[in-house]
Parts: sequence; C-alpha cells; structure tokens
Amino acid sequence: MANNPFVWNDASGIWMHVKTIFHATAGATVIHTTYTVERPMNIGYFGMIQAGAISGGSYDHQYYYIPKTKPISGYDFTGPQLLDTAPASTVNFDSAHSSDPSNPPDREVIYFKKNADDNYDLGFAFGYSPYLAGDPATRSASCITHGNNCWEIYTSKKSYPTMIGNLGVVSSATYEGYAYRQWIDPKQYDINKSAYWNNVNGHDLVYVDYHKSVTNDTTALPSSLVGENIRVVDSQNVTTSQTTIPSDGLKLSTTGGNTYGYIVLELTPQDITLQSTACPSQSGYCNNSQPDISVNSPVATTTYHYSVDQNQTPDKTTVEAGTSDADGSFAIPPLLPTVHGMFMLLLKVLMVIFLPTMQLIR
Repeated sequence: MANNPFVWNDASGIWMHVKTIFHATAGATVIHTTYTVERPMNIGYFGMIQAGAISGGSYDHQYYYIPKTKPISGYDFTGPQLLDTAPASTVNFDSAHSSDPSNPPDREVIYFKKNADDNYDLGFAFGYSPYLAGDPATRSASCITHGNNCWEIYTSKKSYPTMIGNLGVVSSATYEGYAYRQWIDPKQYDINKSAYWNNVNGHDLVYVDYHKSVTNDTTALPSSLVGENIRVVDSQNVTTSQTTIPSDGLKLSTTGGNTYGYIVLELTPQDITLQSTACPSQSGYCNNSQPDISVNSPVATTTYHYSVDQNQTPDKTTVEAGTSDADGSFAIPPLLPTVHGMFMLLLKVLMVIFLPTMQLIR
C-alpha cells in the first residue's frame, strides 16, 4: 500500500499545497493562487474562481455577457443575453464555440436591470487576469487541449471558468495564476458601453466593452492612472492611438463601422528622467540658492523642490517623482562634504572630546 500514489492515508504525506492570497479593495477582490502538486494525482481541472447563481433582488432581469465566444444553444453571449432562468442544458465554451481557440474566453459580466431603467443598474465582473496560467496562450494550451472546456454555465446557472484543463495524472508540477471578481457601475455609461478596471500583479488593467460604433469615445479614469503608459493586451474591433493616459481620459474607437468590440489595456508608470536645473555649480557642489529639480515626462514637465545642506552634493538618483513631502521638499542624502563641511565635522568631534575636560578645569 505504501507505494500506491492514489491512497489518501499513505504515510508519505501531502498530495498538494495550495496557497491563495486575496487582495480586497472596495467592491473588488483579486485572487492569487498557486497549486503545487507534491505527488502523482489525477487533475480534472483547476478553476480558481467560480460564480454561483446570483439572486436578482429588487432587479427585474439579469443579462450575461461573455466576450470571445460564438453562438451556442440559442444564445449569443457577445451581446448581453437575458438569463433570468438557468439554461436547459450546460453551456460549454469549447474550441467550436470560442471565437479564437488560441485566445479562449476569460471573463464574464452579469448585468442587473430594472424594467423602468434605460441602463443596466449594476454589474458583476469576474475572470482571469492575463498573467502566468491566465495568459491566453497558456490557457489555450491547457483548457482547449486538455478537456476542451474553457468556460461553462451549468444548469444551476453557476459559471465555471477553467484555468487548468483535464490534465490526467500529474506527478509533480506548479500552477500559478491571478483572477478577480468585482462589482461595477454600468450606470456611468449608456446601455451599449461598460468599463471597469483593477490592479493585478502590480499592473493596472482597464476593460472597455462596446455594443455600438464609436469614434474617439472618452472614458474617464482615476487620476492615479493619468500619465501611465498604455499596452494593448487584447482587443477586438477597438483601437486607440494614445500611448499614455491623458488627463481628459482614454479615447477609443471601434473599427470599420463595427457595432461590437472590446479592449483590454495594461497600464504601467512612466520612466521619469530627472534633471537638475540649479545645481551644476562650478565646484560641483550644490547649495540652497535655487534647489529645483525638473521632472521630464511625455505628459508634462513638473518642478519639485528639495532641501539639502549647504555645500553638499545631492545624490540625484534617489530623487523620484511622487516621493516628495507635503511641502514638496525632498530629503537628499549627501555623498561628499566640502572642505568646509569636513572642518565643521572635525570641530564637532574635538568639542565632544575636549569640552568635558575644559569644564573640569573650570
């Protein structure tokens, strides 16, 4: 029995380690999970997240939206589908029902609506972030190749996303990925647009979906995202000409007159170049006469103030935008004191040594 890898009470111990970290903010939770297989086991699938049927409460209807899918069982989930009751049979988004099997479905939004309202009143978004096991190519190689099921709505109306597919017996491996679930406010837009964002793996991710044609449509984003660099992670029929987020918002357009599309953006802080505008004195040292540093970026040039002891050299590499105190001052550690500074230091040392003796003599 001791050599049987499928006996739970085997004395050799643990089968798998699972580490899950939840990062919770207002209305949103990011899940970072690592599965480590310690000994042979049969893996049916890893989901990381699921979403059971949600009670509609005071809302009259629920609509399900799943991008990157093809019509199935009378539904076309690329447009929000009325789903007040569970489907008659399981809806399985396999390779035949994914718009691109190499980029399988990875998120879902459930919208709640009252009959009297023109827009959706509330939304619940959840899915996988495009990192590690959640990377589209990695998921395709898993959930399409193994089990051919990347997303599923069961007859209970519960949604089962698949991170890792039916791998069979695995002896030793580690699987790691990120997922999220969050409440969103679709009332900010008309019924043919939605947008939400979250922070995952140190990156800000922005999701925008359209069910209409737009040209330079503006989406306001939090001020903390202004100036960040834009990288398009995934898109269909939506483009942007911007490379950074300006203060007046993200501008997007649908292509070729399409009335459906989406875009997923990864935002990262800019690389900022610091240049001293007041400190190239003849001696190579810096004083307090005009302590300014200009921060050059593609968005704007901002001047920060720092304080430094007179006749000491600031270490410019330690000055970073956004690290100033409330009064705008930077504390910059000195590198090398001047002769005057060394003399003052020596004087202080001598005072510490001789002052007690002078007091005794008195």
